Amino acid sequence: RRAGALGRLDETAVRVWLFALVLDAAAVALFVGPLQHLPRFVGHGEINWLLLAGFFLVGELLAVHLEVRGSAHTYTLSEIPTVMALFFASPPEVVACRVLGSLAALILIRRNSPVKLAFNLGLFAFETAIAVRFFHTIVQGSPPVSPVGWSAAVFAMLASSAVAVVVINLVIALHQGRETFLQLGEALTLGITVTAVNSCLALLFVTVIWNQPDSTWLMVVPVAALYFAYRSAQSERRKRKSITHLFNLGRELQGSVQTETVIRTLTNHAVDMFNADWVEVLVAPDSSGGAWRRAAQAGADQTETVDLLTPERSDEDWFRQLMASSDGAPDRYESRDTHYLASRNQRQVLVTNLRGETNSLGLLLIGRRKVGYRWFDSEEKRLLETLASQSSAAIETARLAEQLRAAEQVSSRLGRIIDQSSSDVYLVESGSLQLLQANRSATERLGYSPAEMLRLSLADLLFEGDRDRLEEQLAPLREAGQTEVLLEANQRRRDGTSYPVEARIQVTQSTEPECVLVISQDVTARKGDHKARRESREK
Repeated sequence: RRAGALGRLDETAVRVWLFALVLDAAAVALFVGPLQHLPRFVGHGEINWLLLAGFFLVGELLAVHLEVRGSAHTYTLSEIPTVMALFFASPPEVVACRVLGSLAALILIRRNSPVKLAFNLGLFAFETAIAVRFFHTIVQGSPPVSPVGWSAAVFAMLASSAVAVVVINLVIALHQGRETFLQLGEALTLGITVTAVNSCLALLFVTVIWNQPDSTWLMVVPVAALYFAYRSAQSERRKRKSITHLFNLGRELQGSVQTETVIRTLTNHAVDMFNADWVEVLVAPDSSGGAWRRAAQAGADQTETVDLLTPERSDEDWFRQLMASSDGAPDRYESRDTHYLASRNQRQVLVTNLRGETNSLGLLLIGRRKVGYRWFDSEEKRLLETLASQSSAAIETARLAEQLRAAEQVSSRLGRIIDQSSSDVYLVESGSLQLLQANRSATERLGYSPAEMLRLSLADLLFEGDRDRLEEQLAPLREAGQTEVLLEANQRRRDGTSYPVEARIQVTQSTEPECVLVISQDVTARKGDHKARRESREK
């Protein structure tokens, strides 16, 4: 088992380094002290140390990777060669071969960082030394292949497994700066279960080999079957986790009407679903050169950030190129492919197009270190496509809601402007010419209440109820296809008096039912001026 994510050298890494060195020192103390005085069981063959180290190497490579509450744990078949070594090798050889075999796997295959290598090797040596010490303490003078020896081996392996789980959770707490009590119980359950199964299978091999050494090759098939059973369980666990995440994501996105909320939620789930070290969501602006909406998060233990990004021209060209060329299937890109990834210190990133119904909305970028010397597998890529599709629909819905809110704000602002206008403004149903709406200036000038205004027709206001006369004036609109008409009339107040107005009438577009917009202007003063000038000329 190995801690899942030990970071680069920083303040946290210093604490992890110190912890790893203390663990290494404890393992060395056990190795050079008590283990040197423990006996080897003789008379029933022994395993060559080079072959034993090879067994540990194979056991380390046959690994499954499980996530426990946001932290990655690796479970291997190393208990099988450990149990066999308890019976067929000397105590110092058991520890030395475990370290040598694991060292080859961690350096050549898994490419551990120095701090992670120091911790893992110290842990392997320490837990193996504990298992050897417990085993020999319990067995003492009893036959090793007997109920006492079998019980001693199982107990020793369970004790070392429990110690390893606790140590791993301590280093996770040091690295992430948070308590890990909640995940400790689940990690112990998984670790002890795997250890018990592996140890019991190893004891079957020990019993057979102890009595019939030539039957060693028979262990290959059961070991392979157990490994594939673990892989199957790993796949099923991941599927259940993925389904749960997609369900929770859909529930959280349901009804989301803000793009910022959607991309924040998407970022959080993507980090957790794919055990990602870095996730970034980019939503394109409506026009080139505008600011991109961005949500980013660097690992599960970090807080996401949501802001506006104004990328460099080359970076935006790269974004647009991906959005135009990708069909939604995730593609891998490296830092040497683009300046943007290099500026984010990301060596390899999986990029997924967030496609809407008619066009691309943006990009989802996920970076992580290889897990079990592999990148994203095909199942994870299919899951990522589903995640992107679900999120794209939510982003599109949120953007539409934002556009509607913006339109409503404009409409509300325009309504306030019209309501405060000094002119009389009416909205009239085209067929019946019944008033549908009137601004405040009209109701106050005419003396009607808003409810009374809605009981009037345009003919009542302008032509004392003469509908035929009004229709004659509207004929250019209805028959000749003009967009508006300008007419003069006398607008009647509630008290029966009237005043001259100039009314501009036009048919509104794209309304159901069809409406007529009327803007009437009081021309009493203008009429008075004309009359005064005419009387002056007559004199």
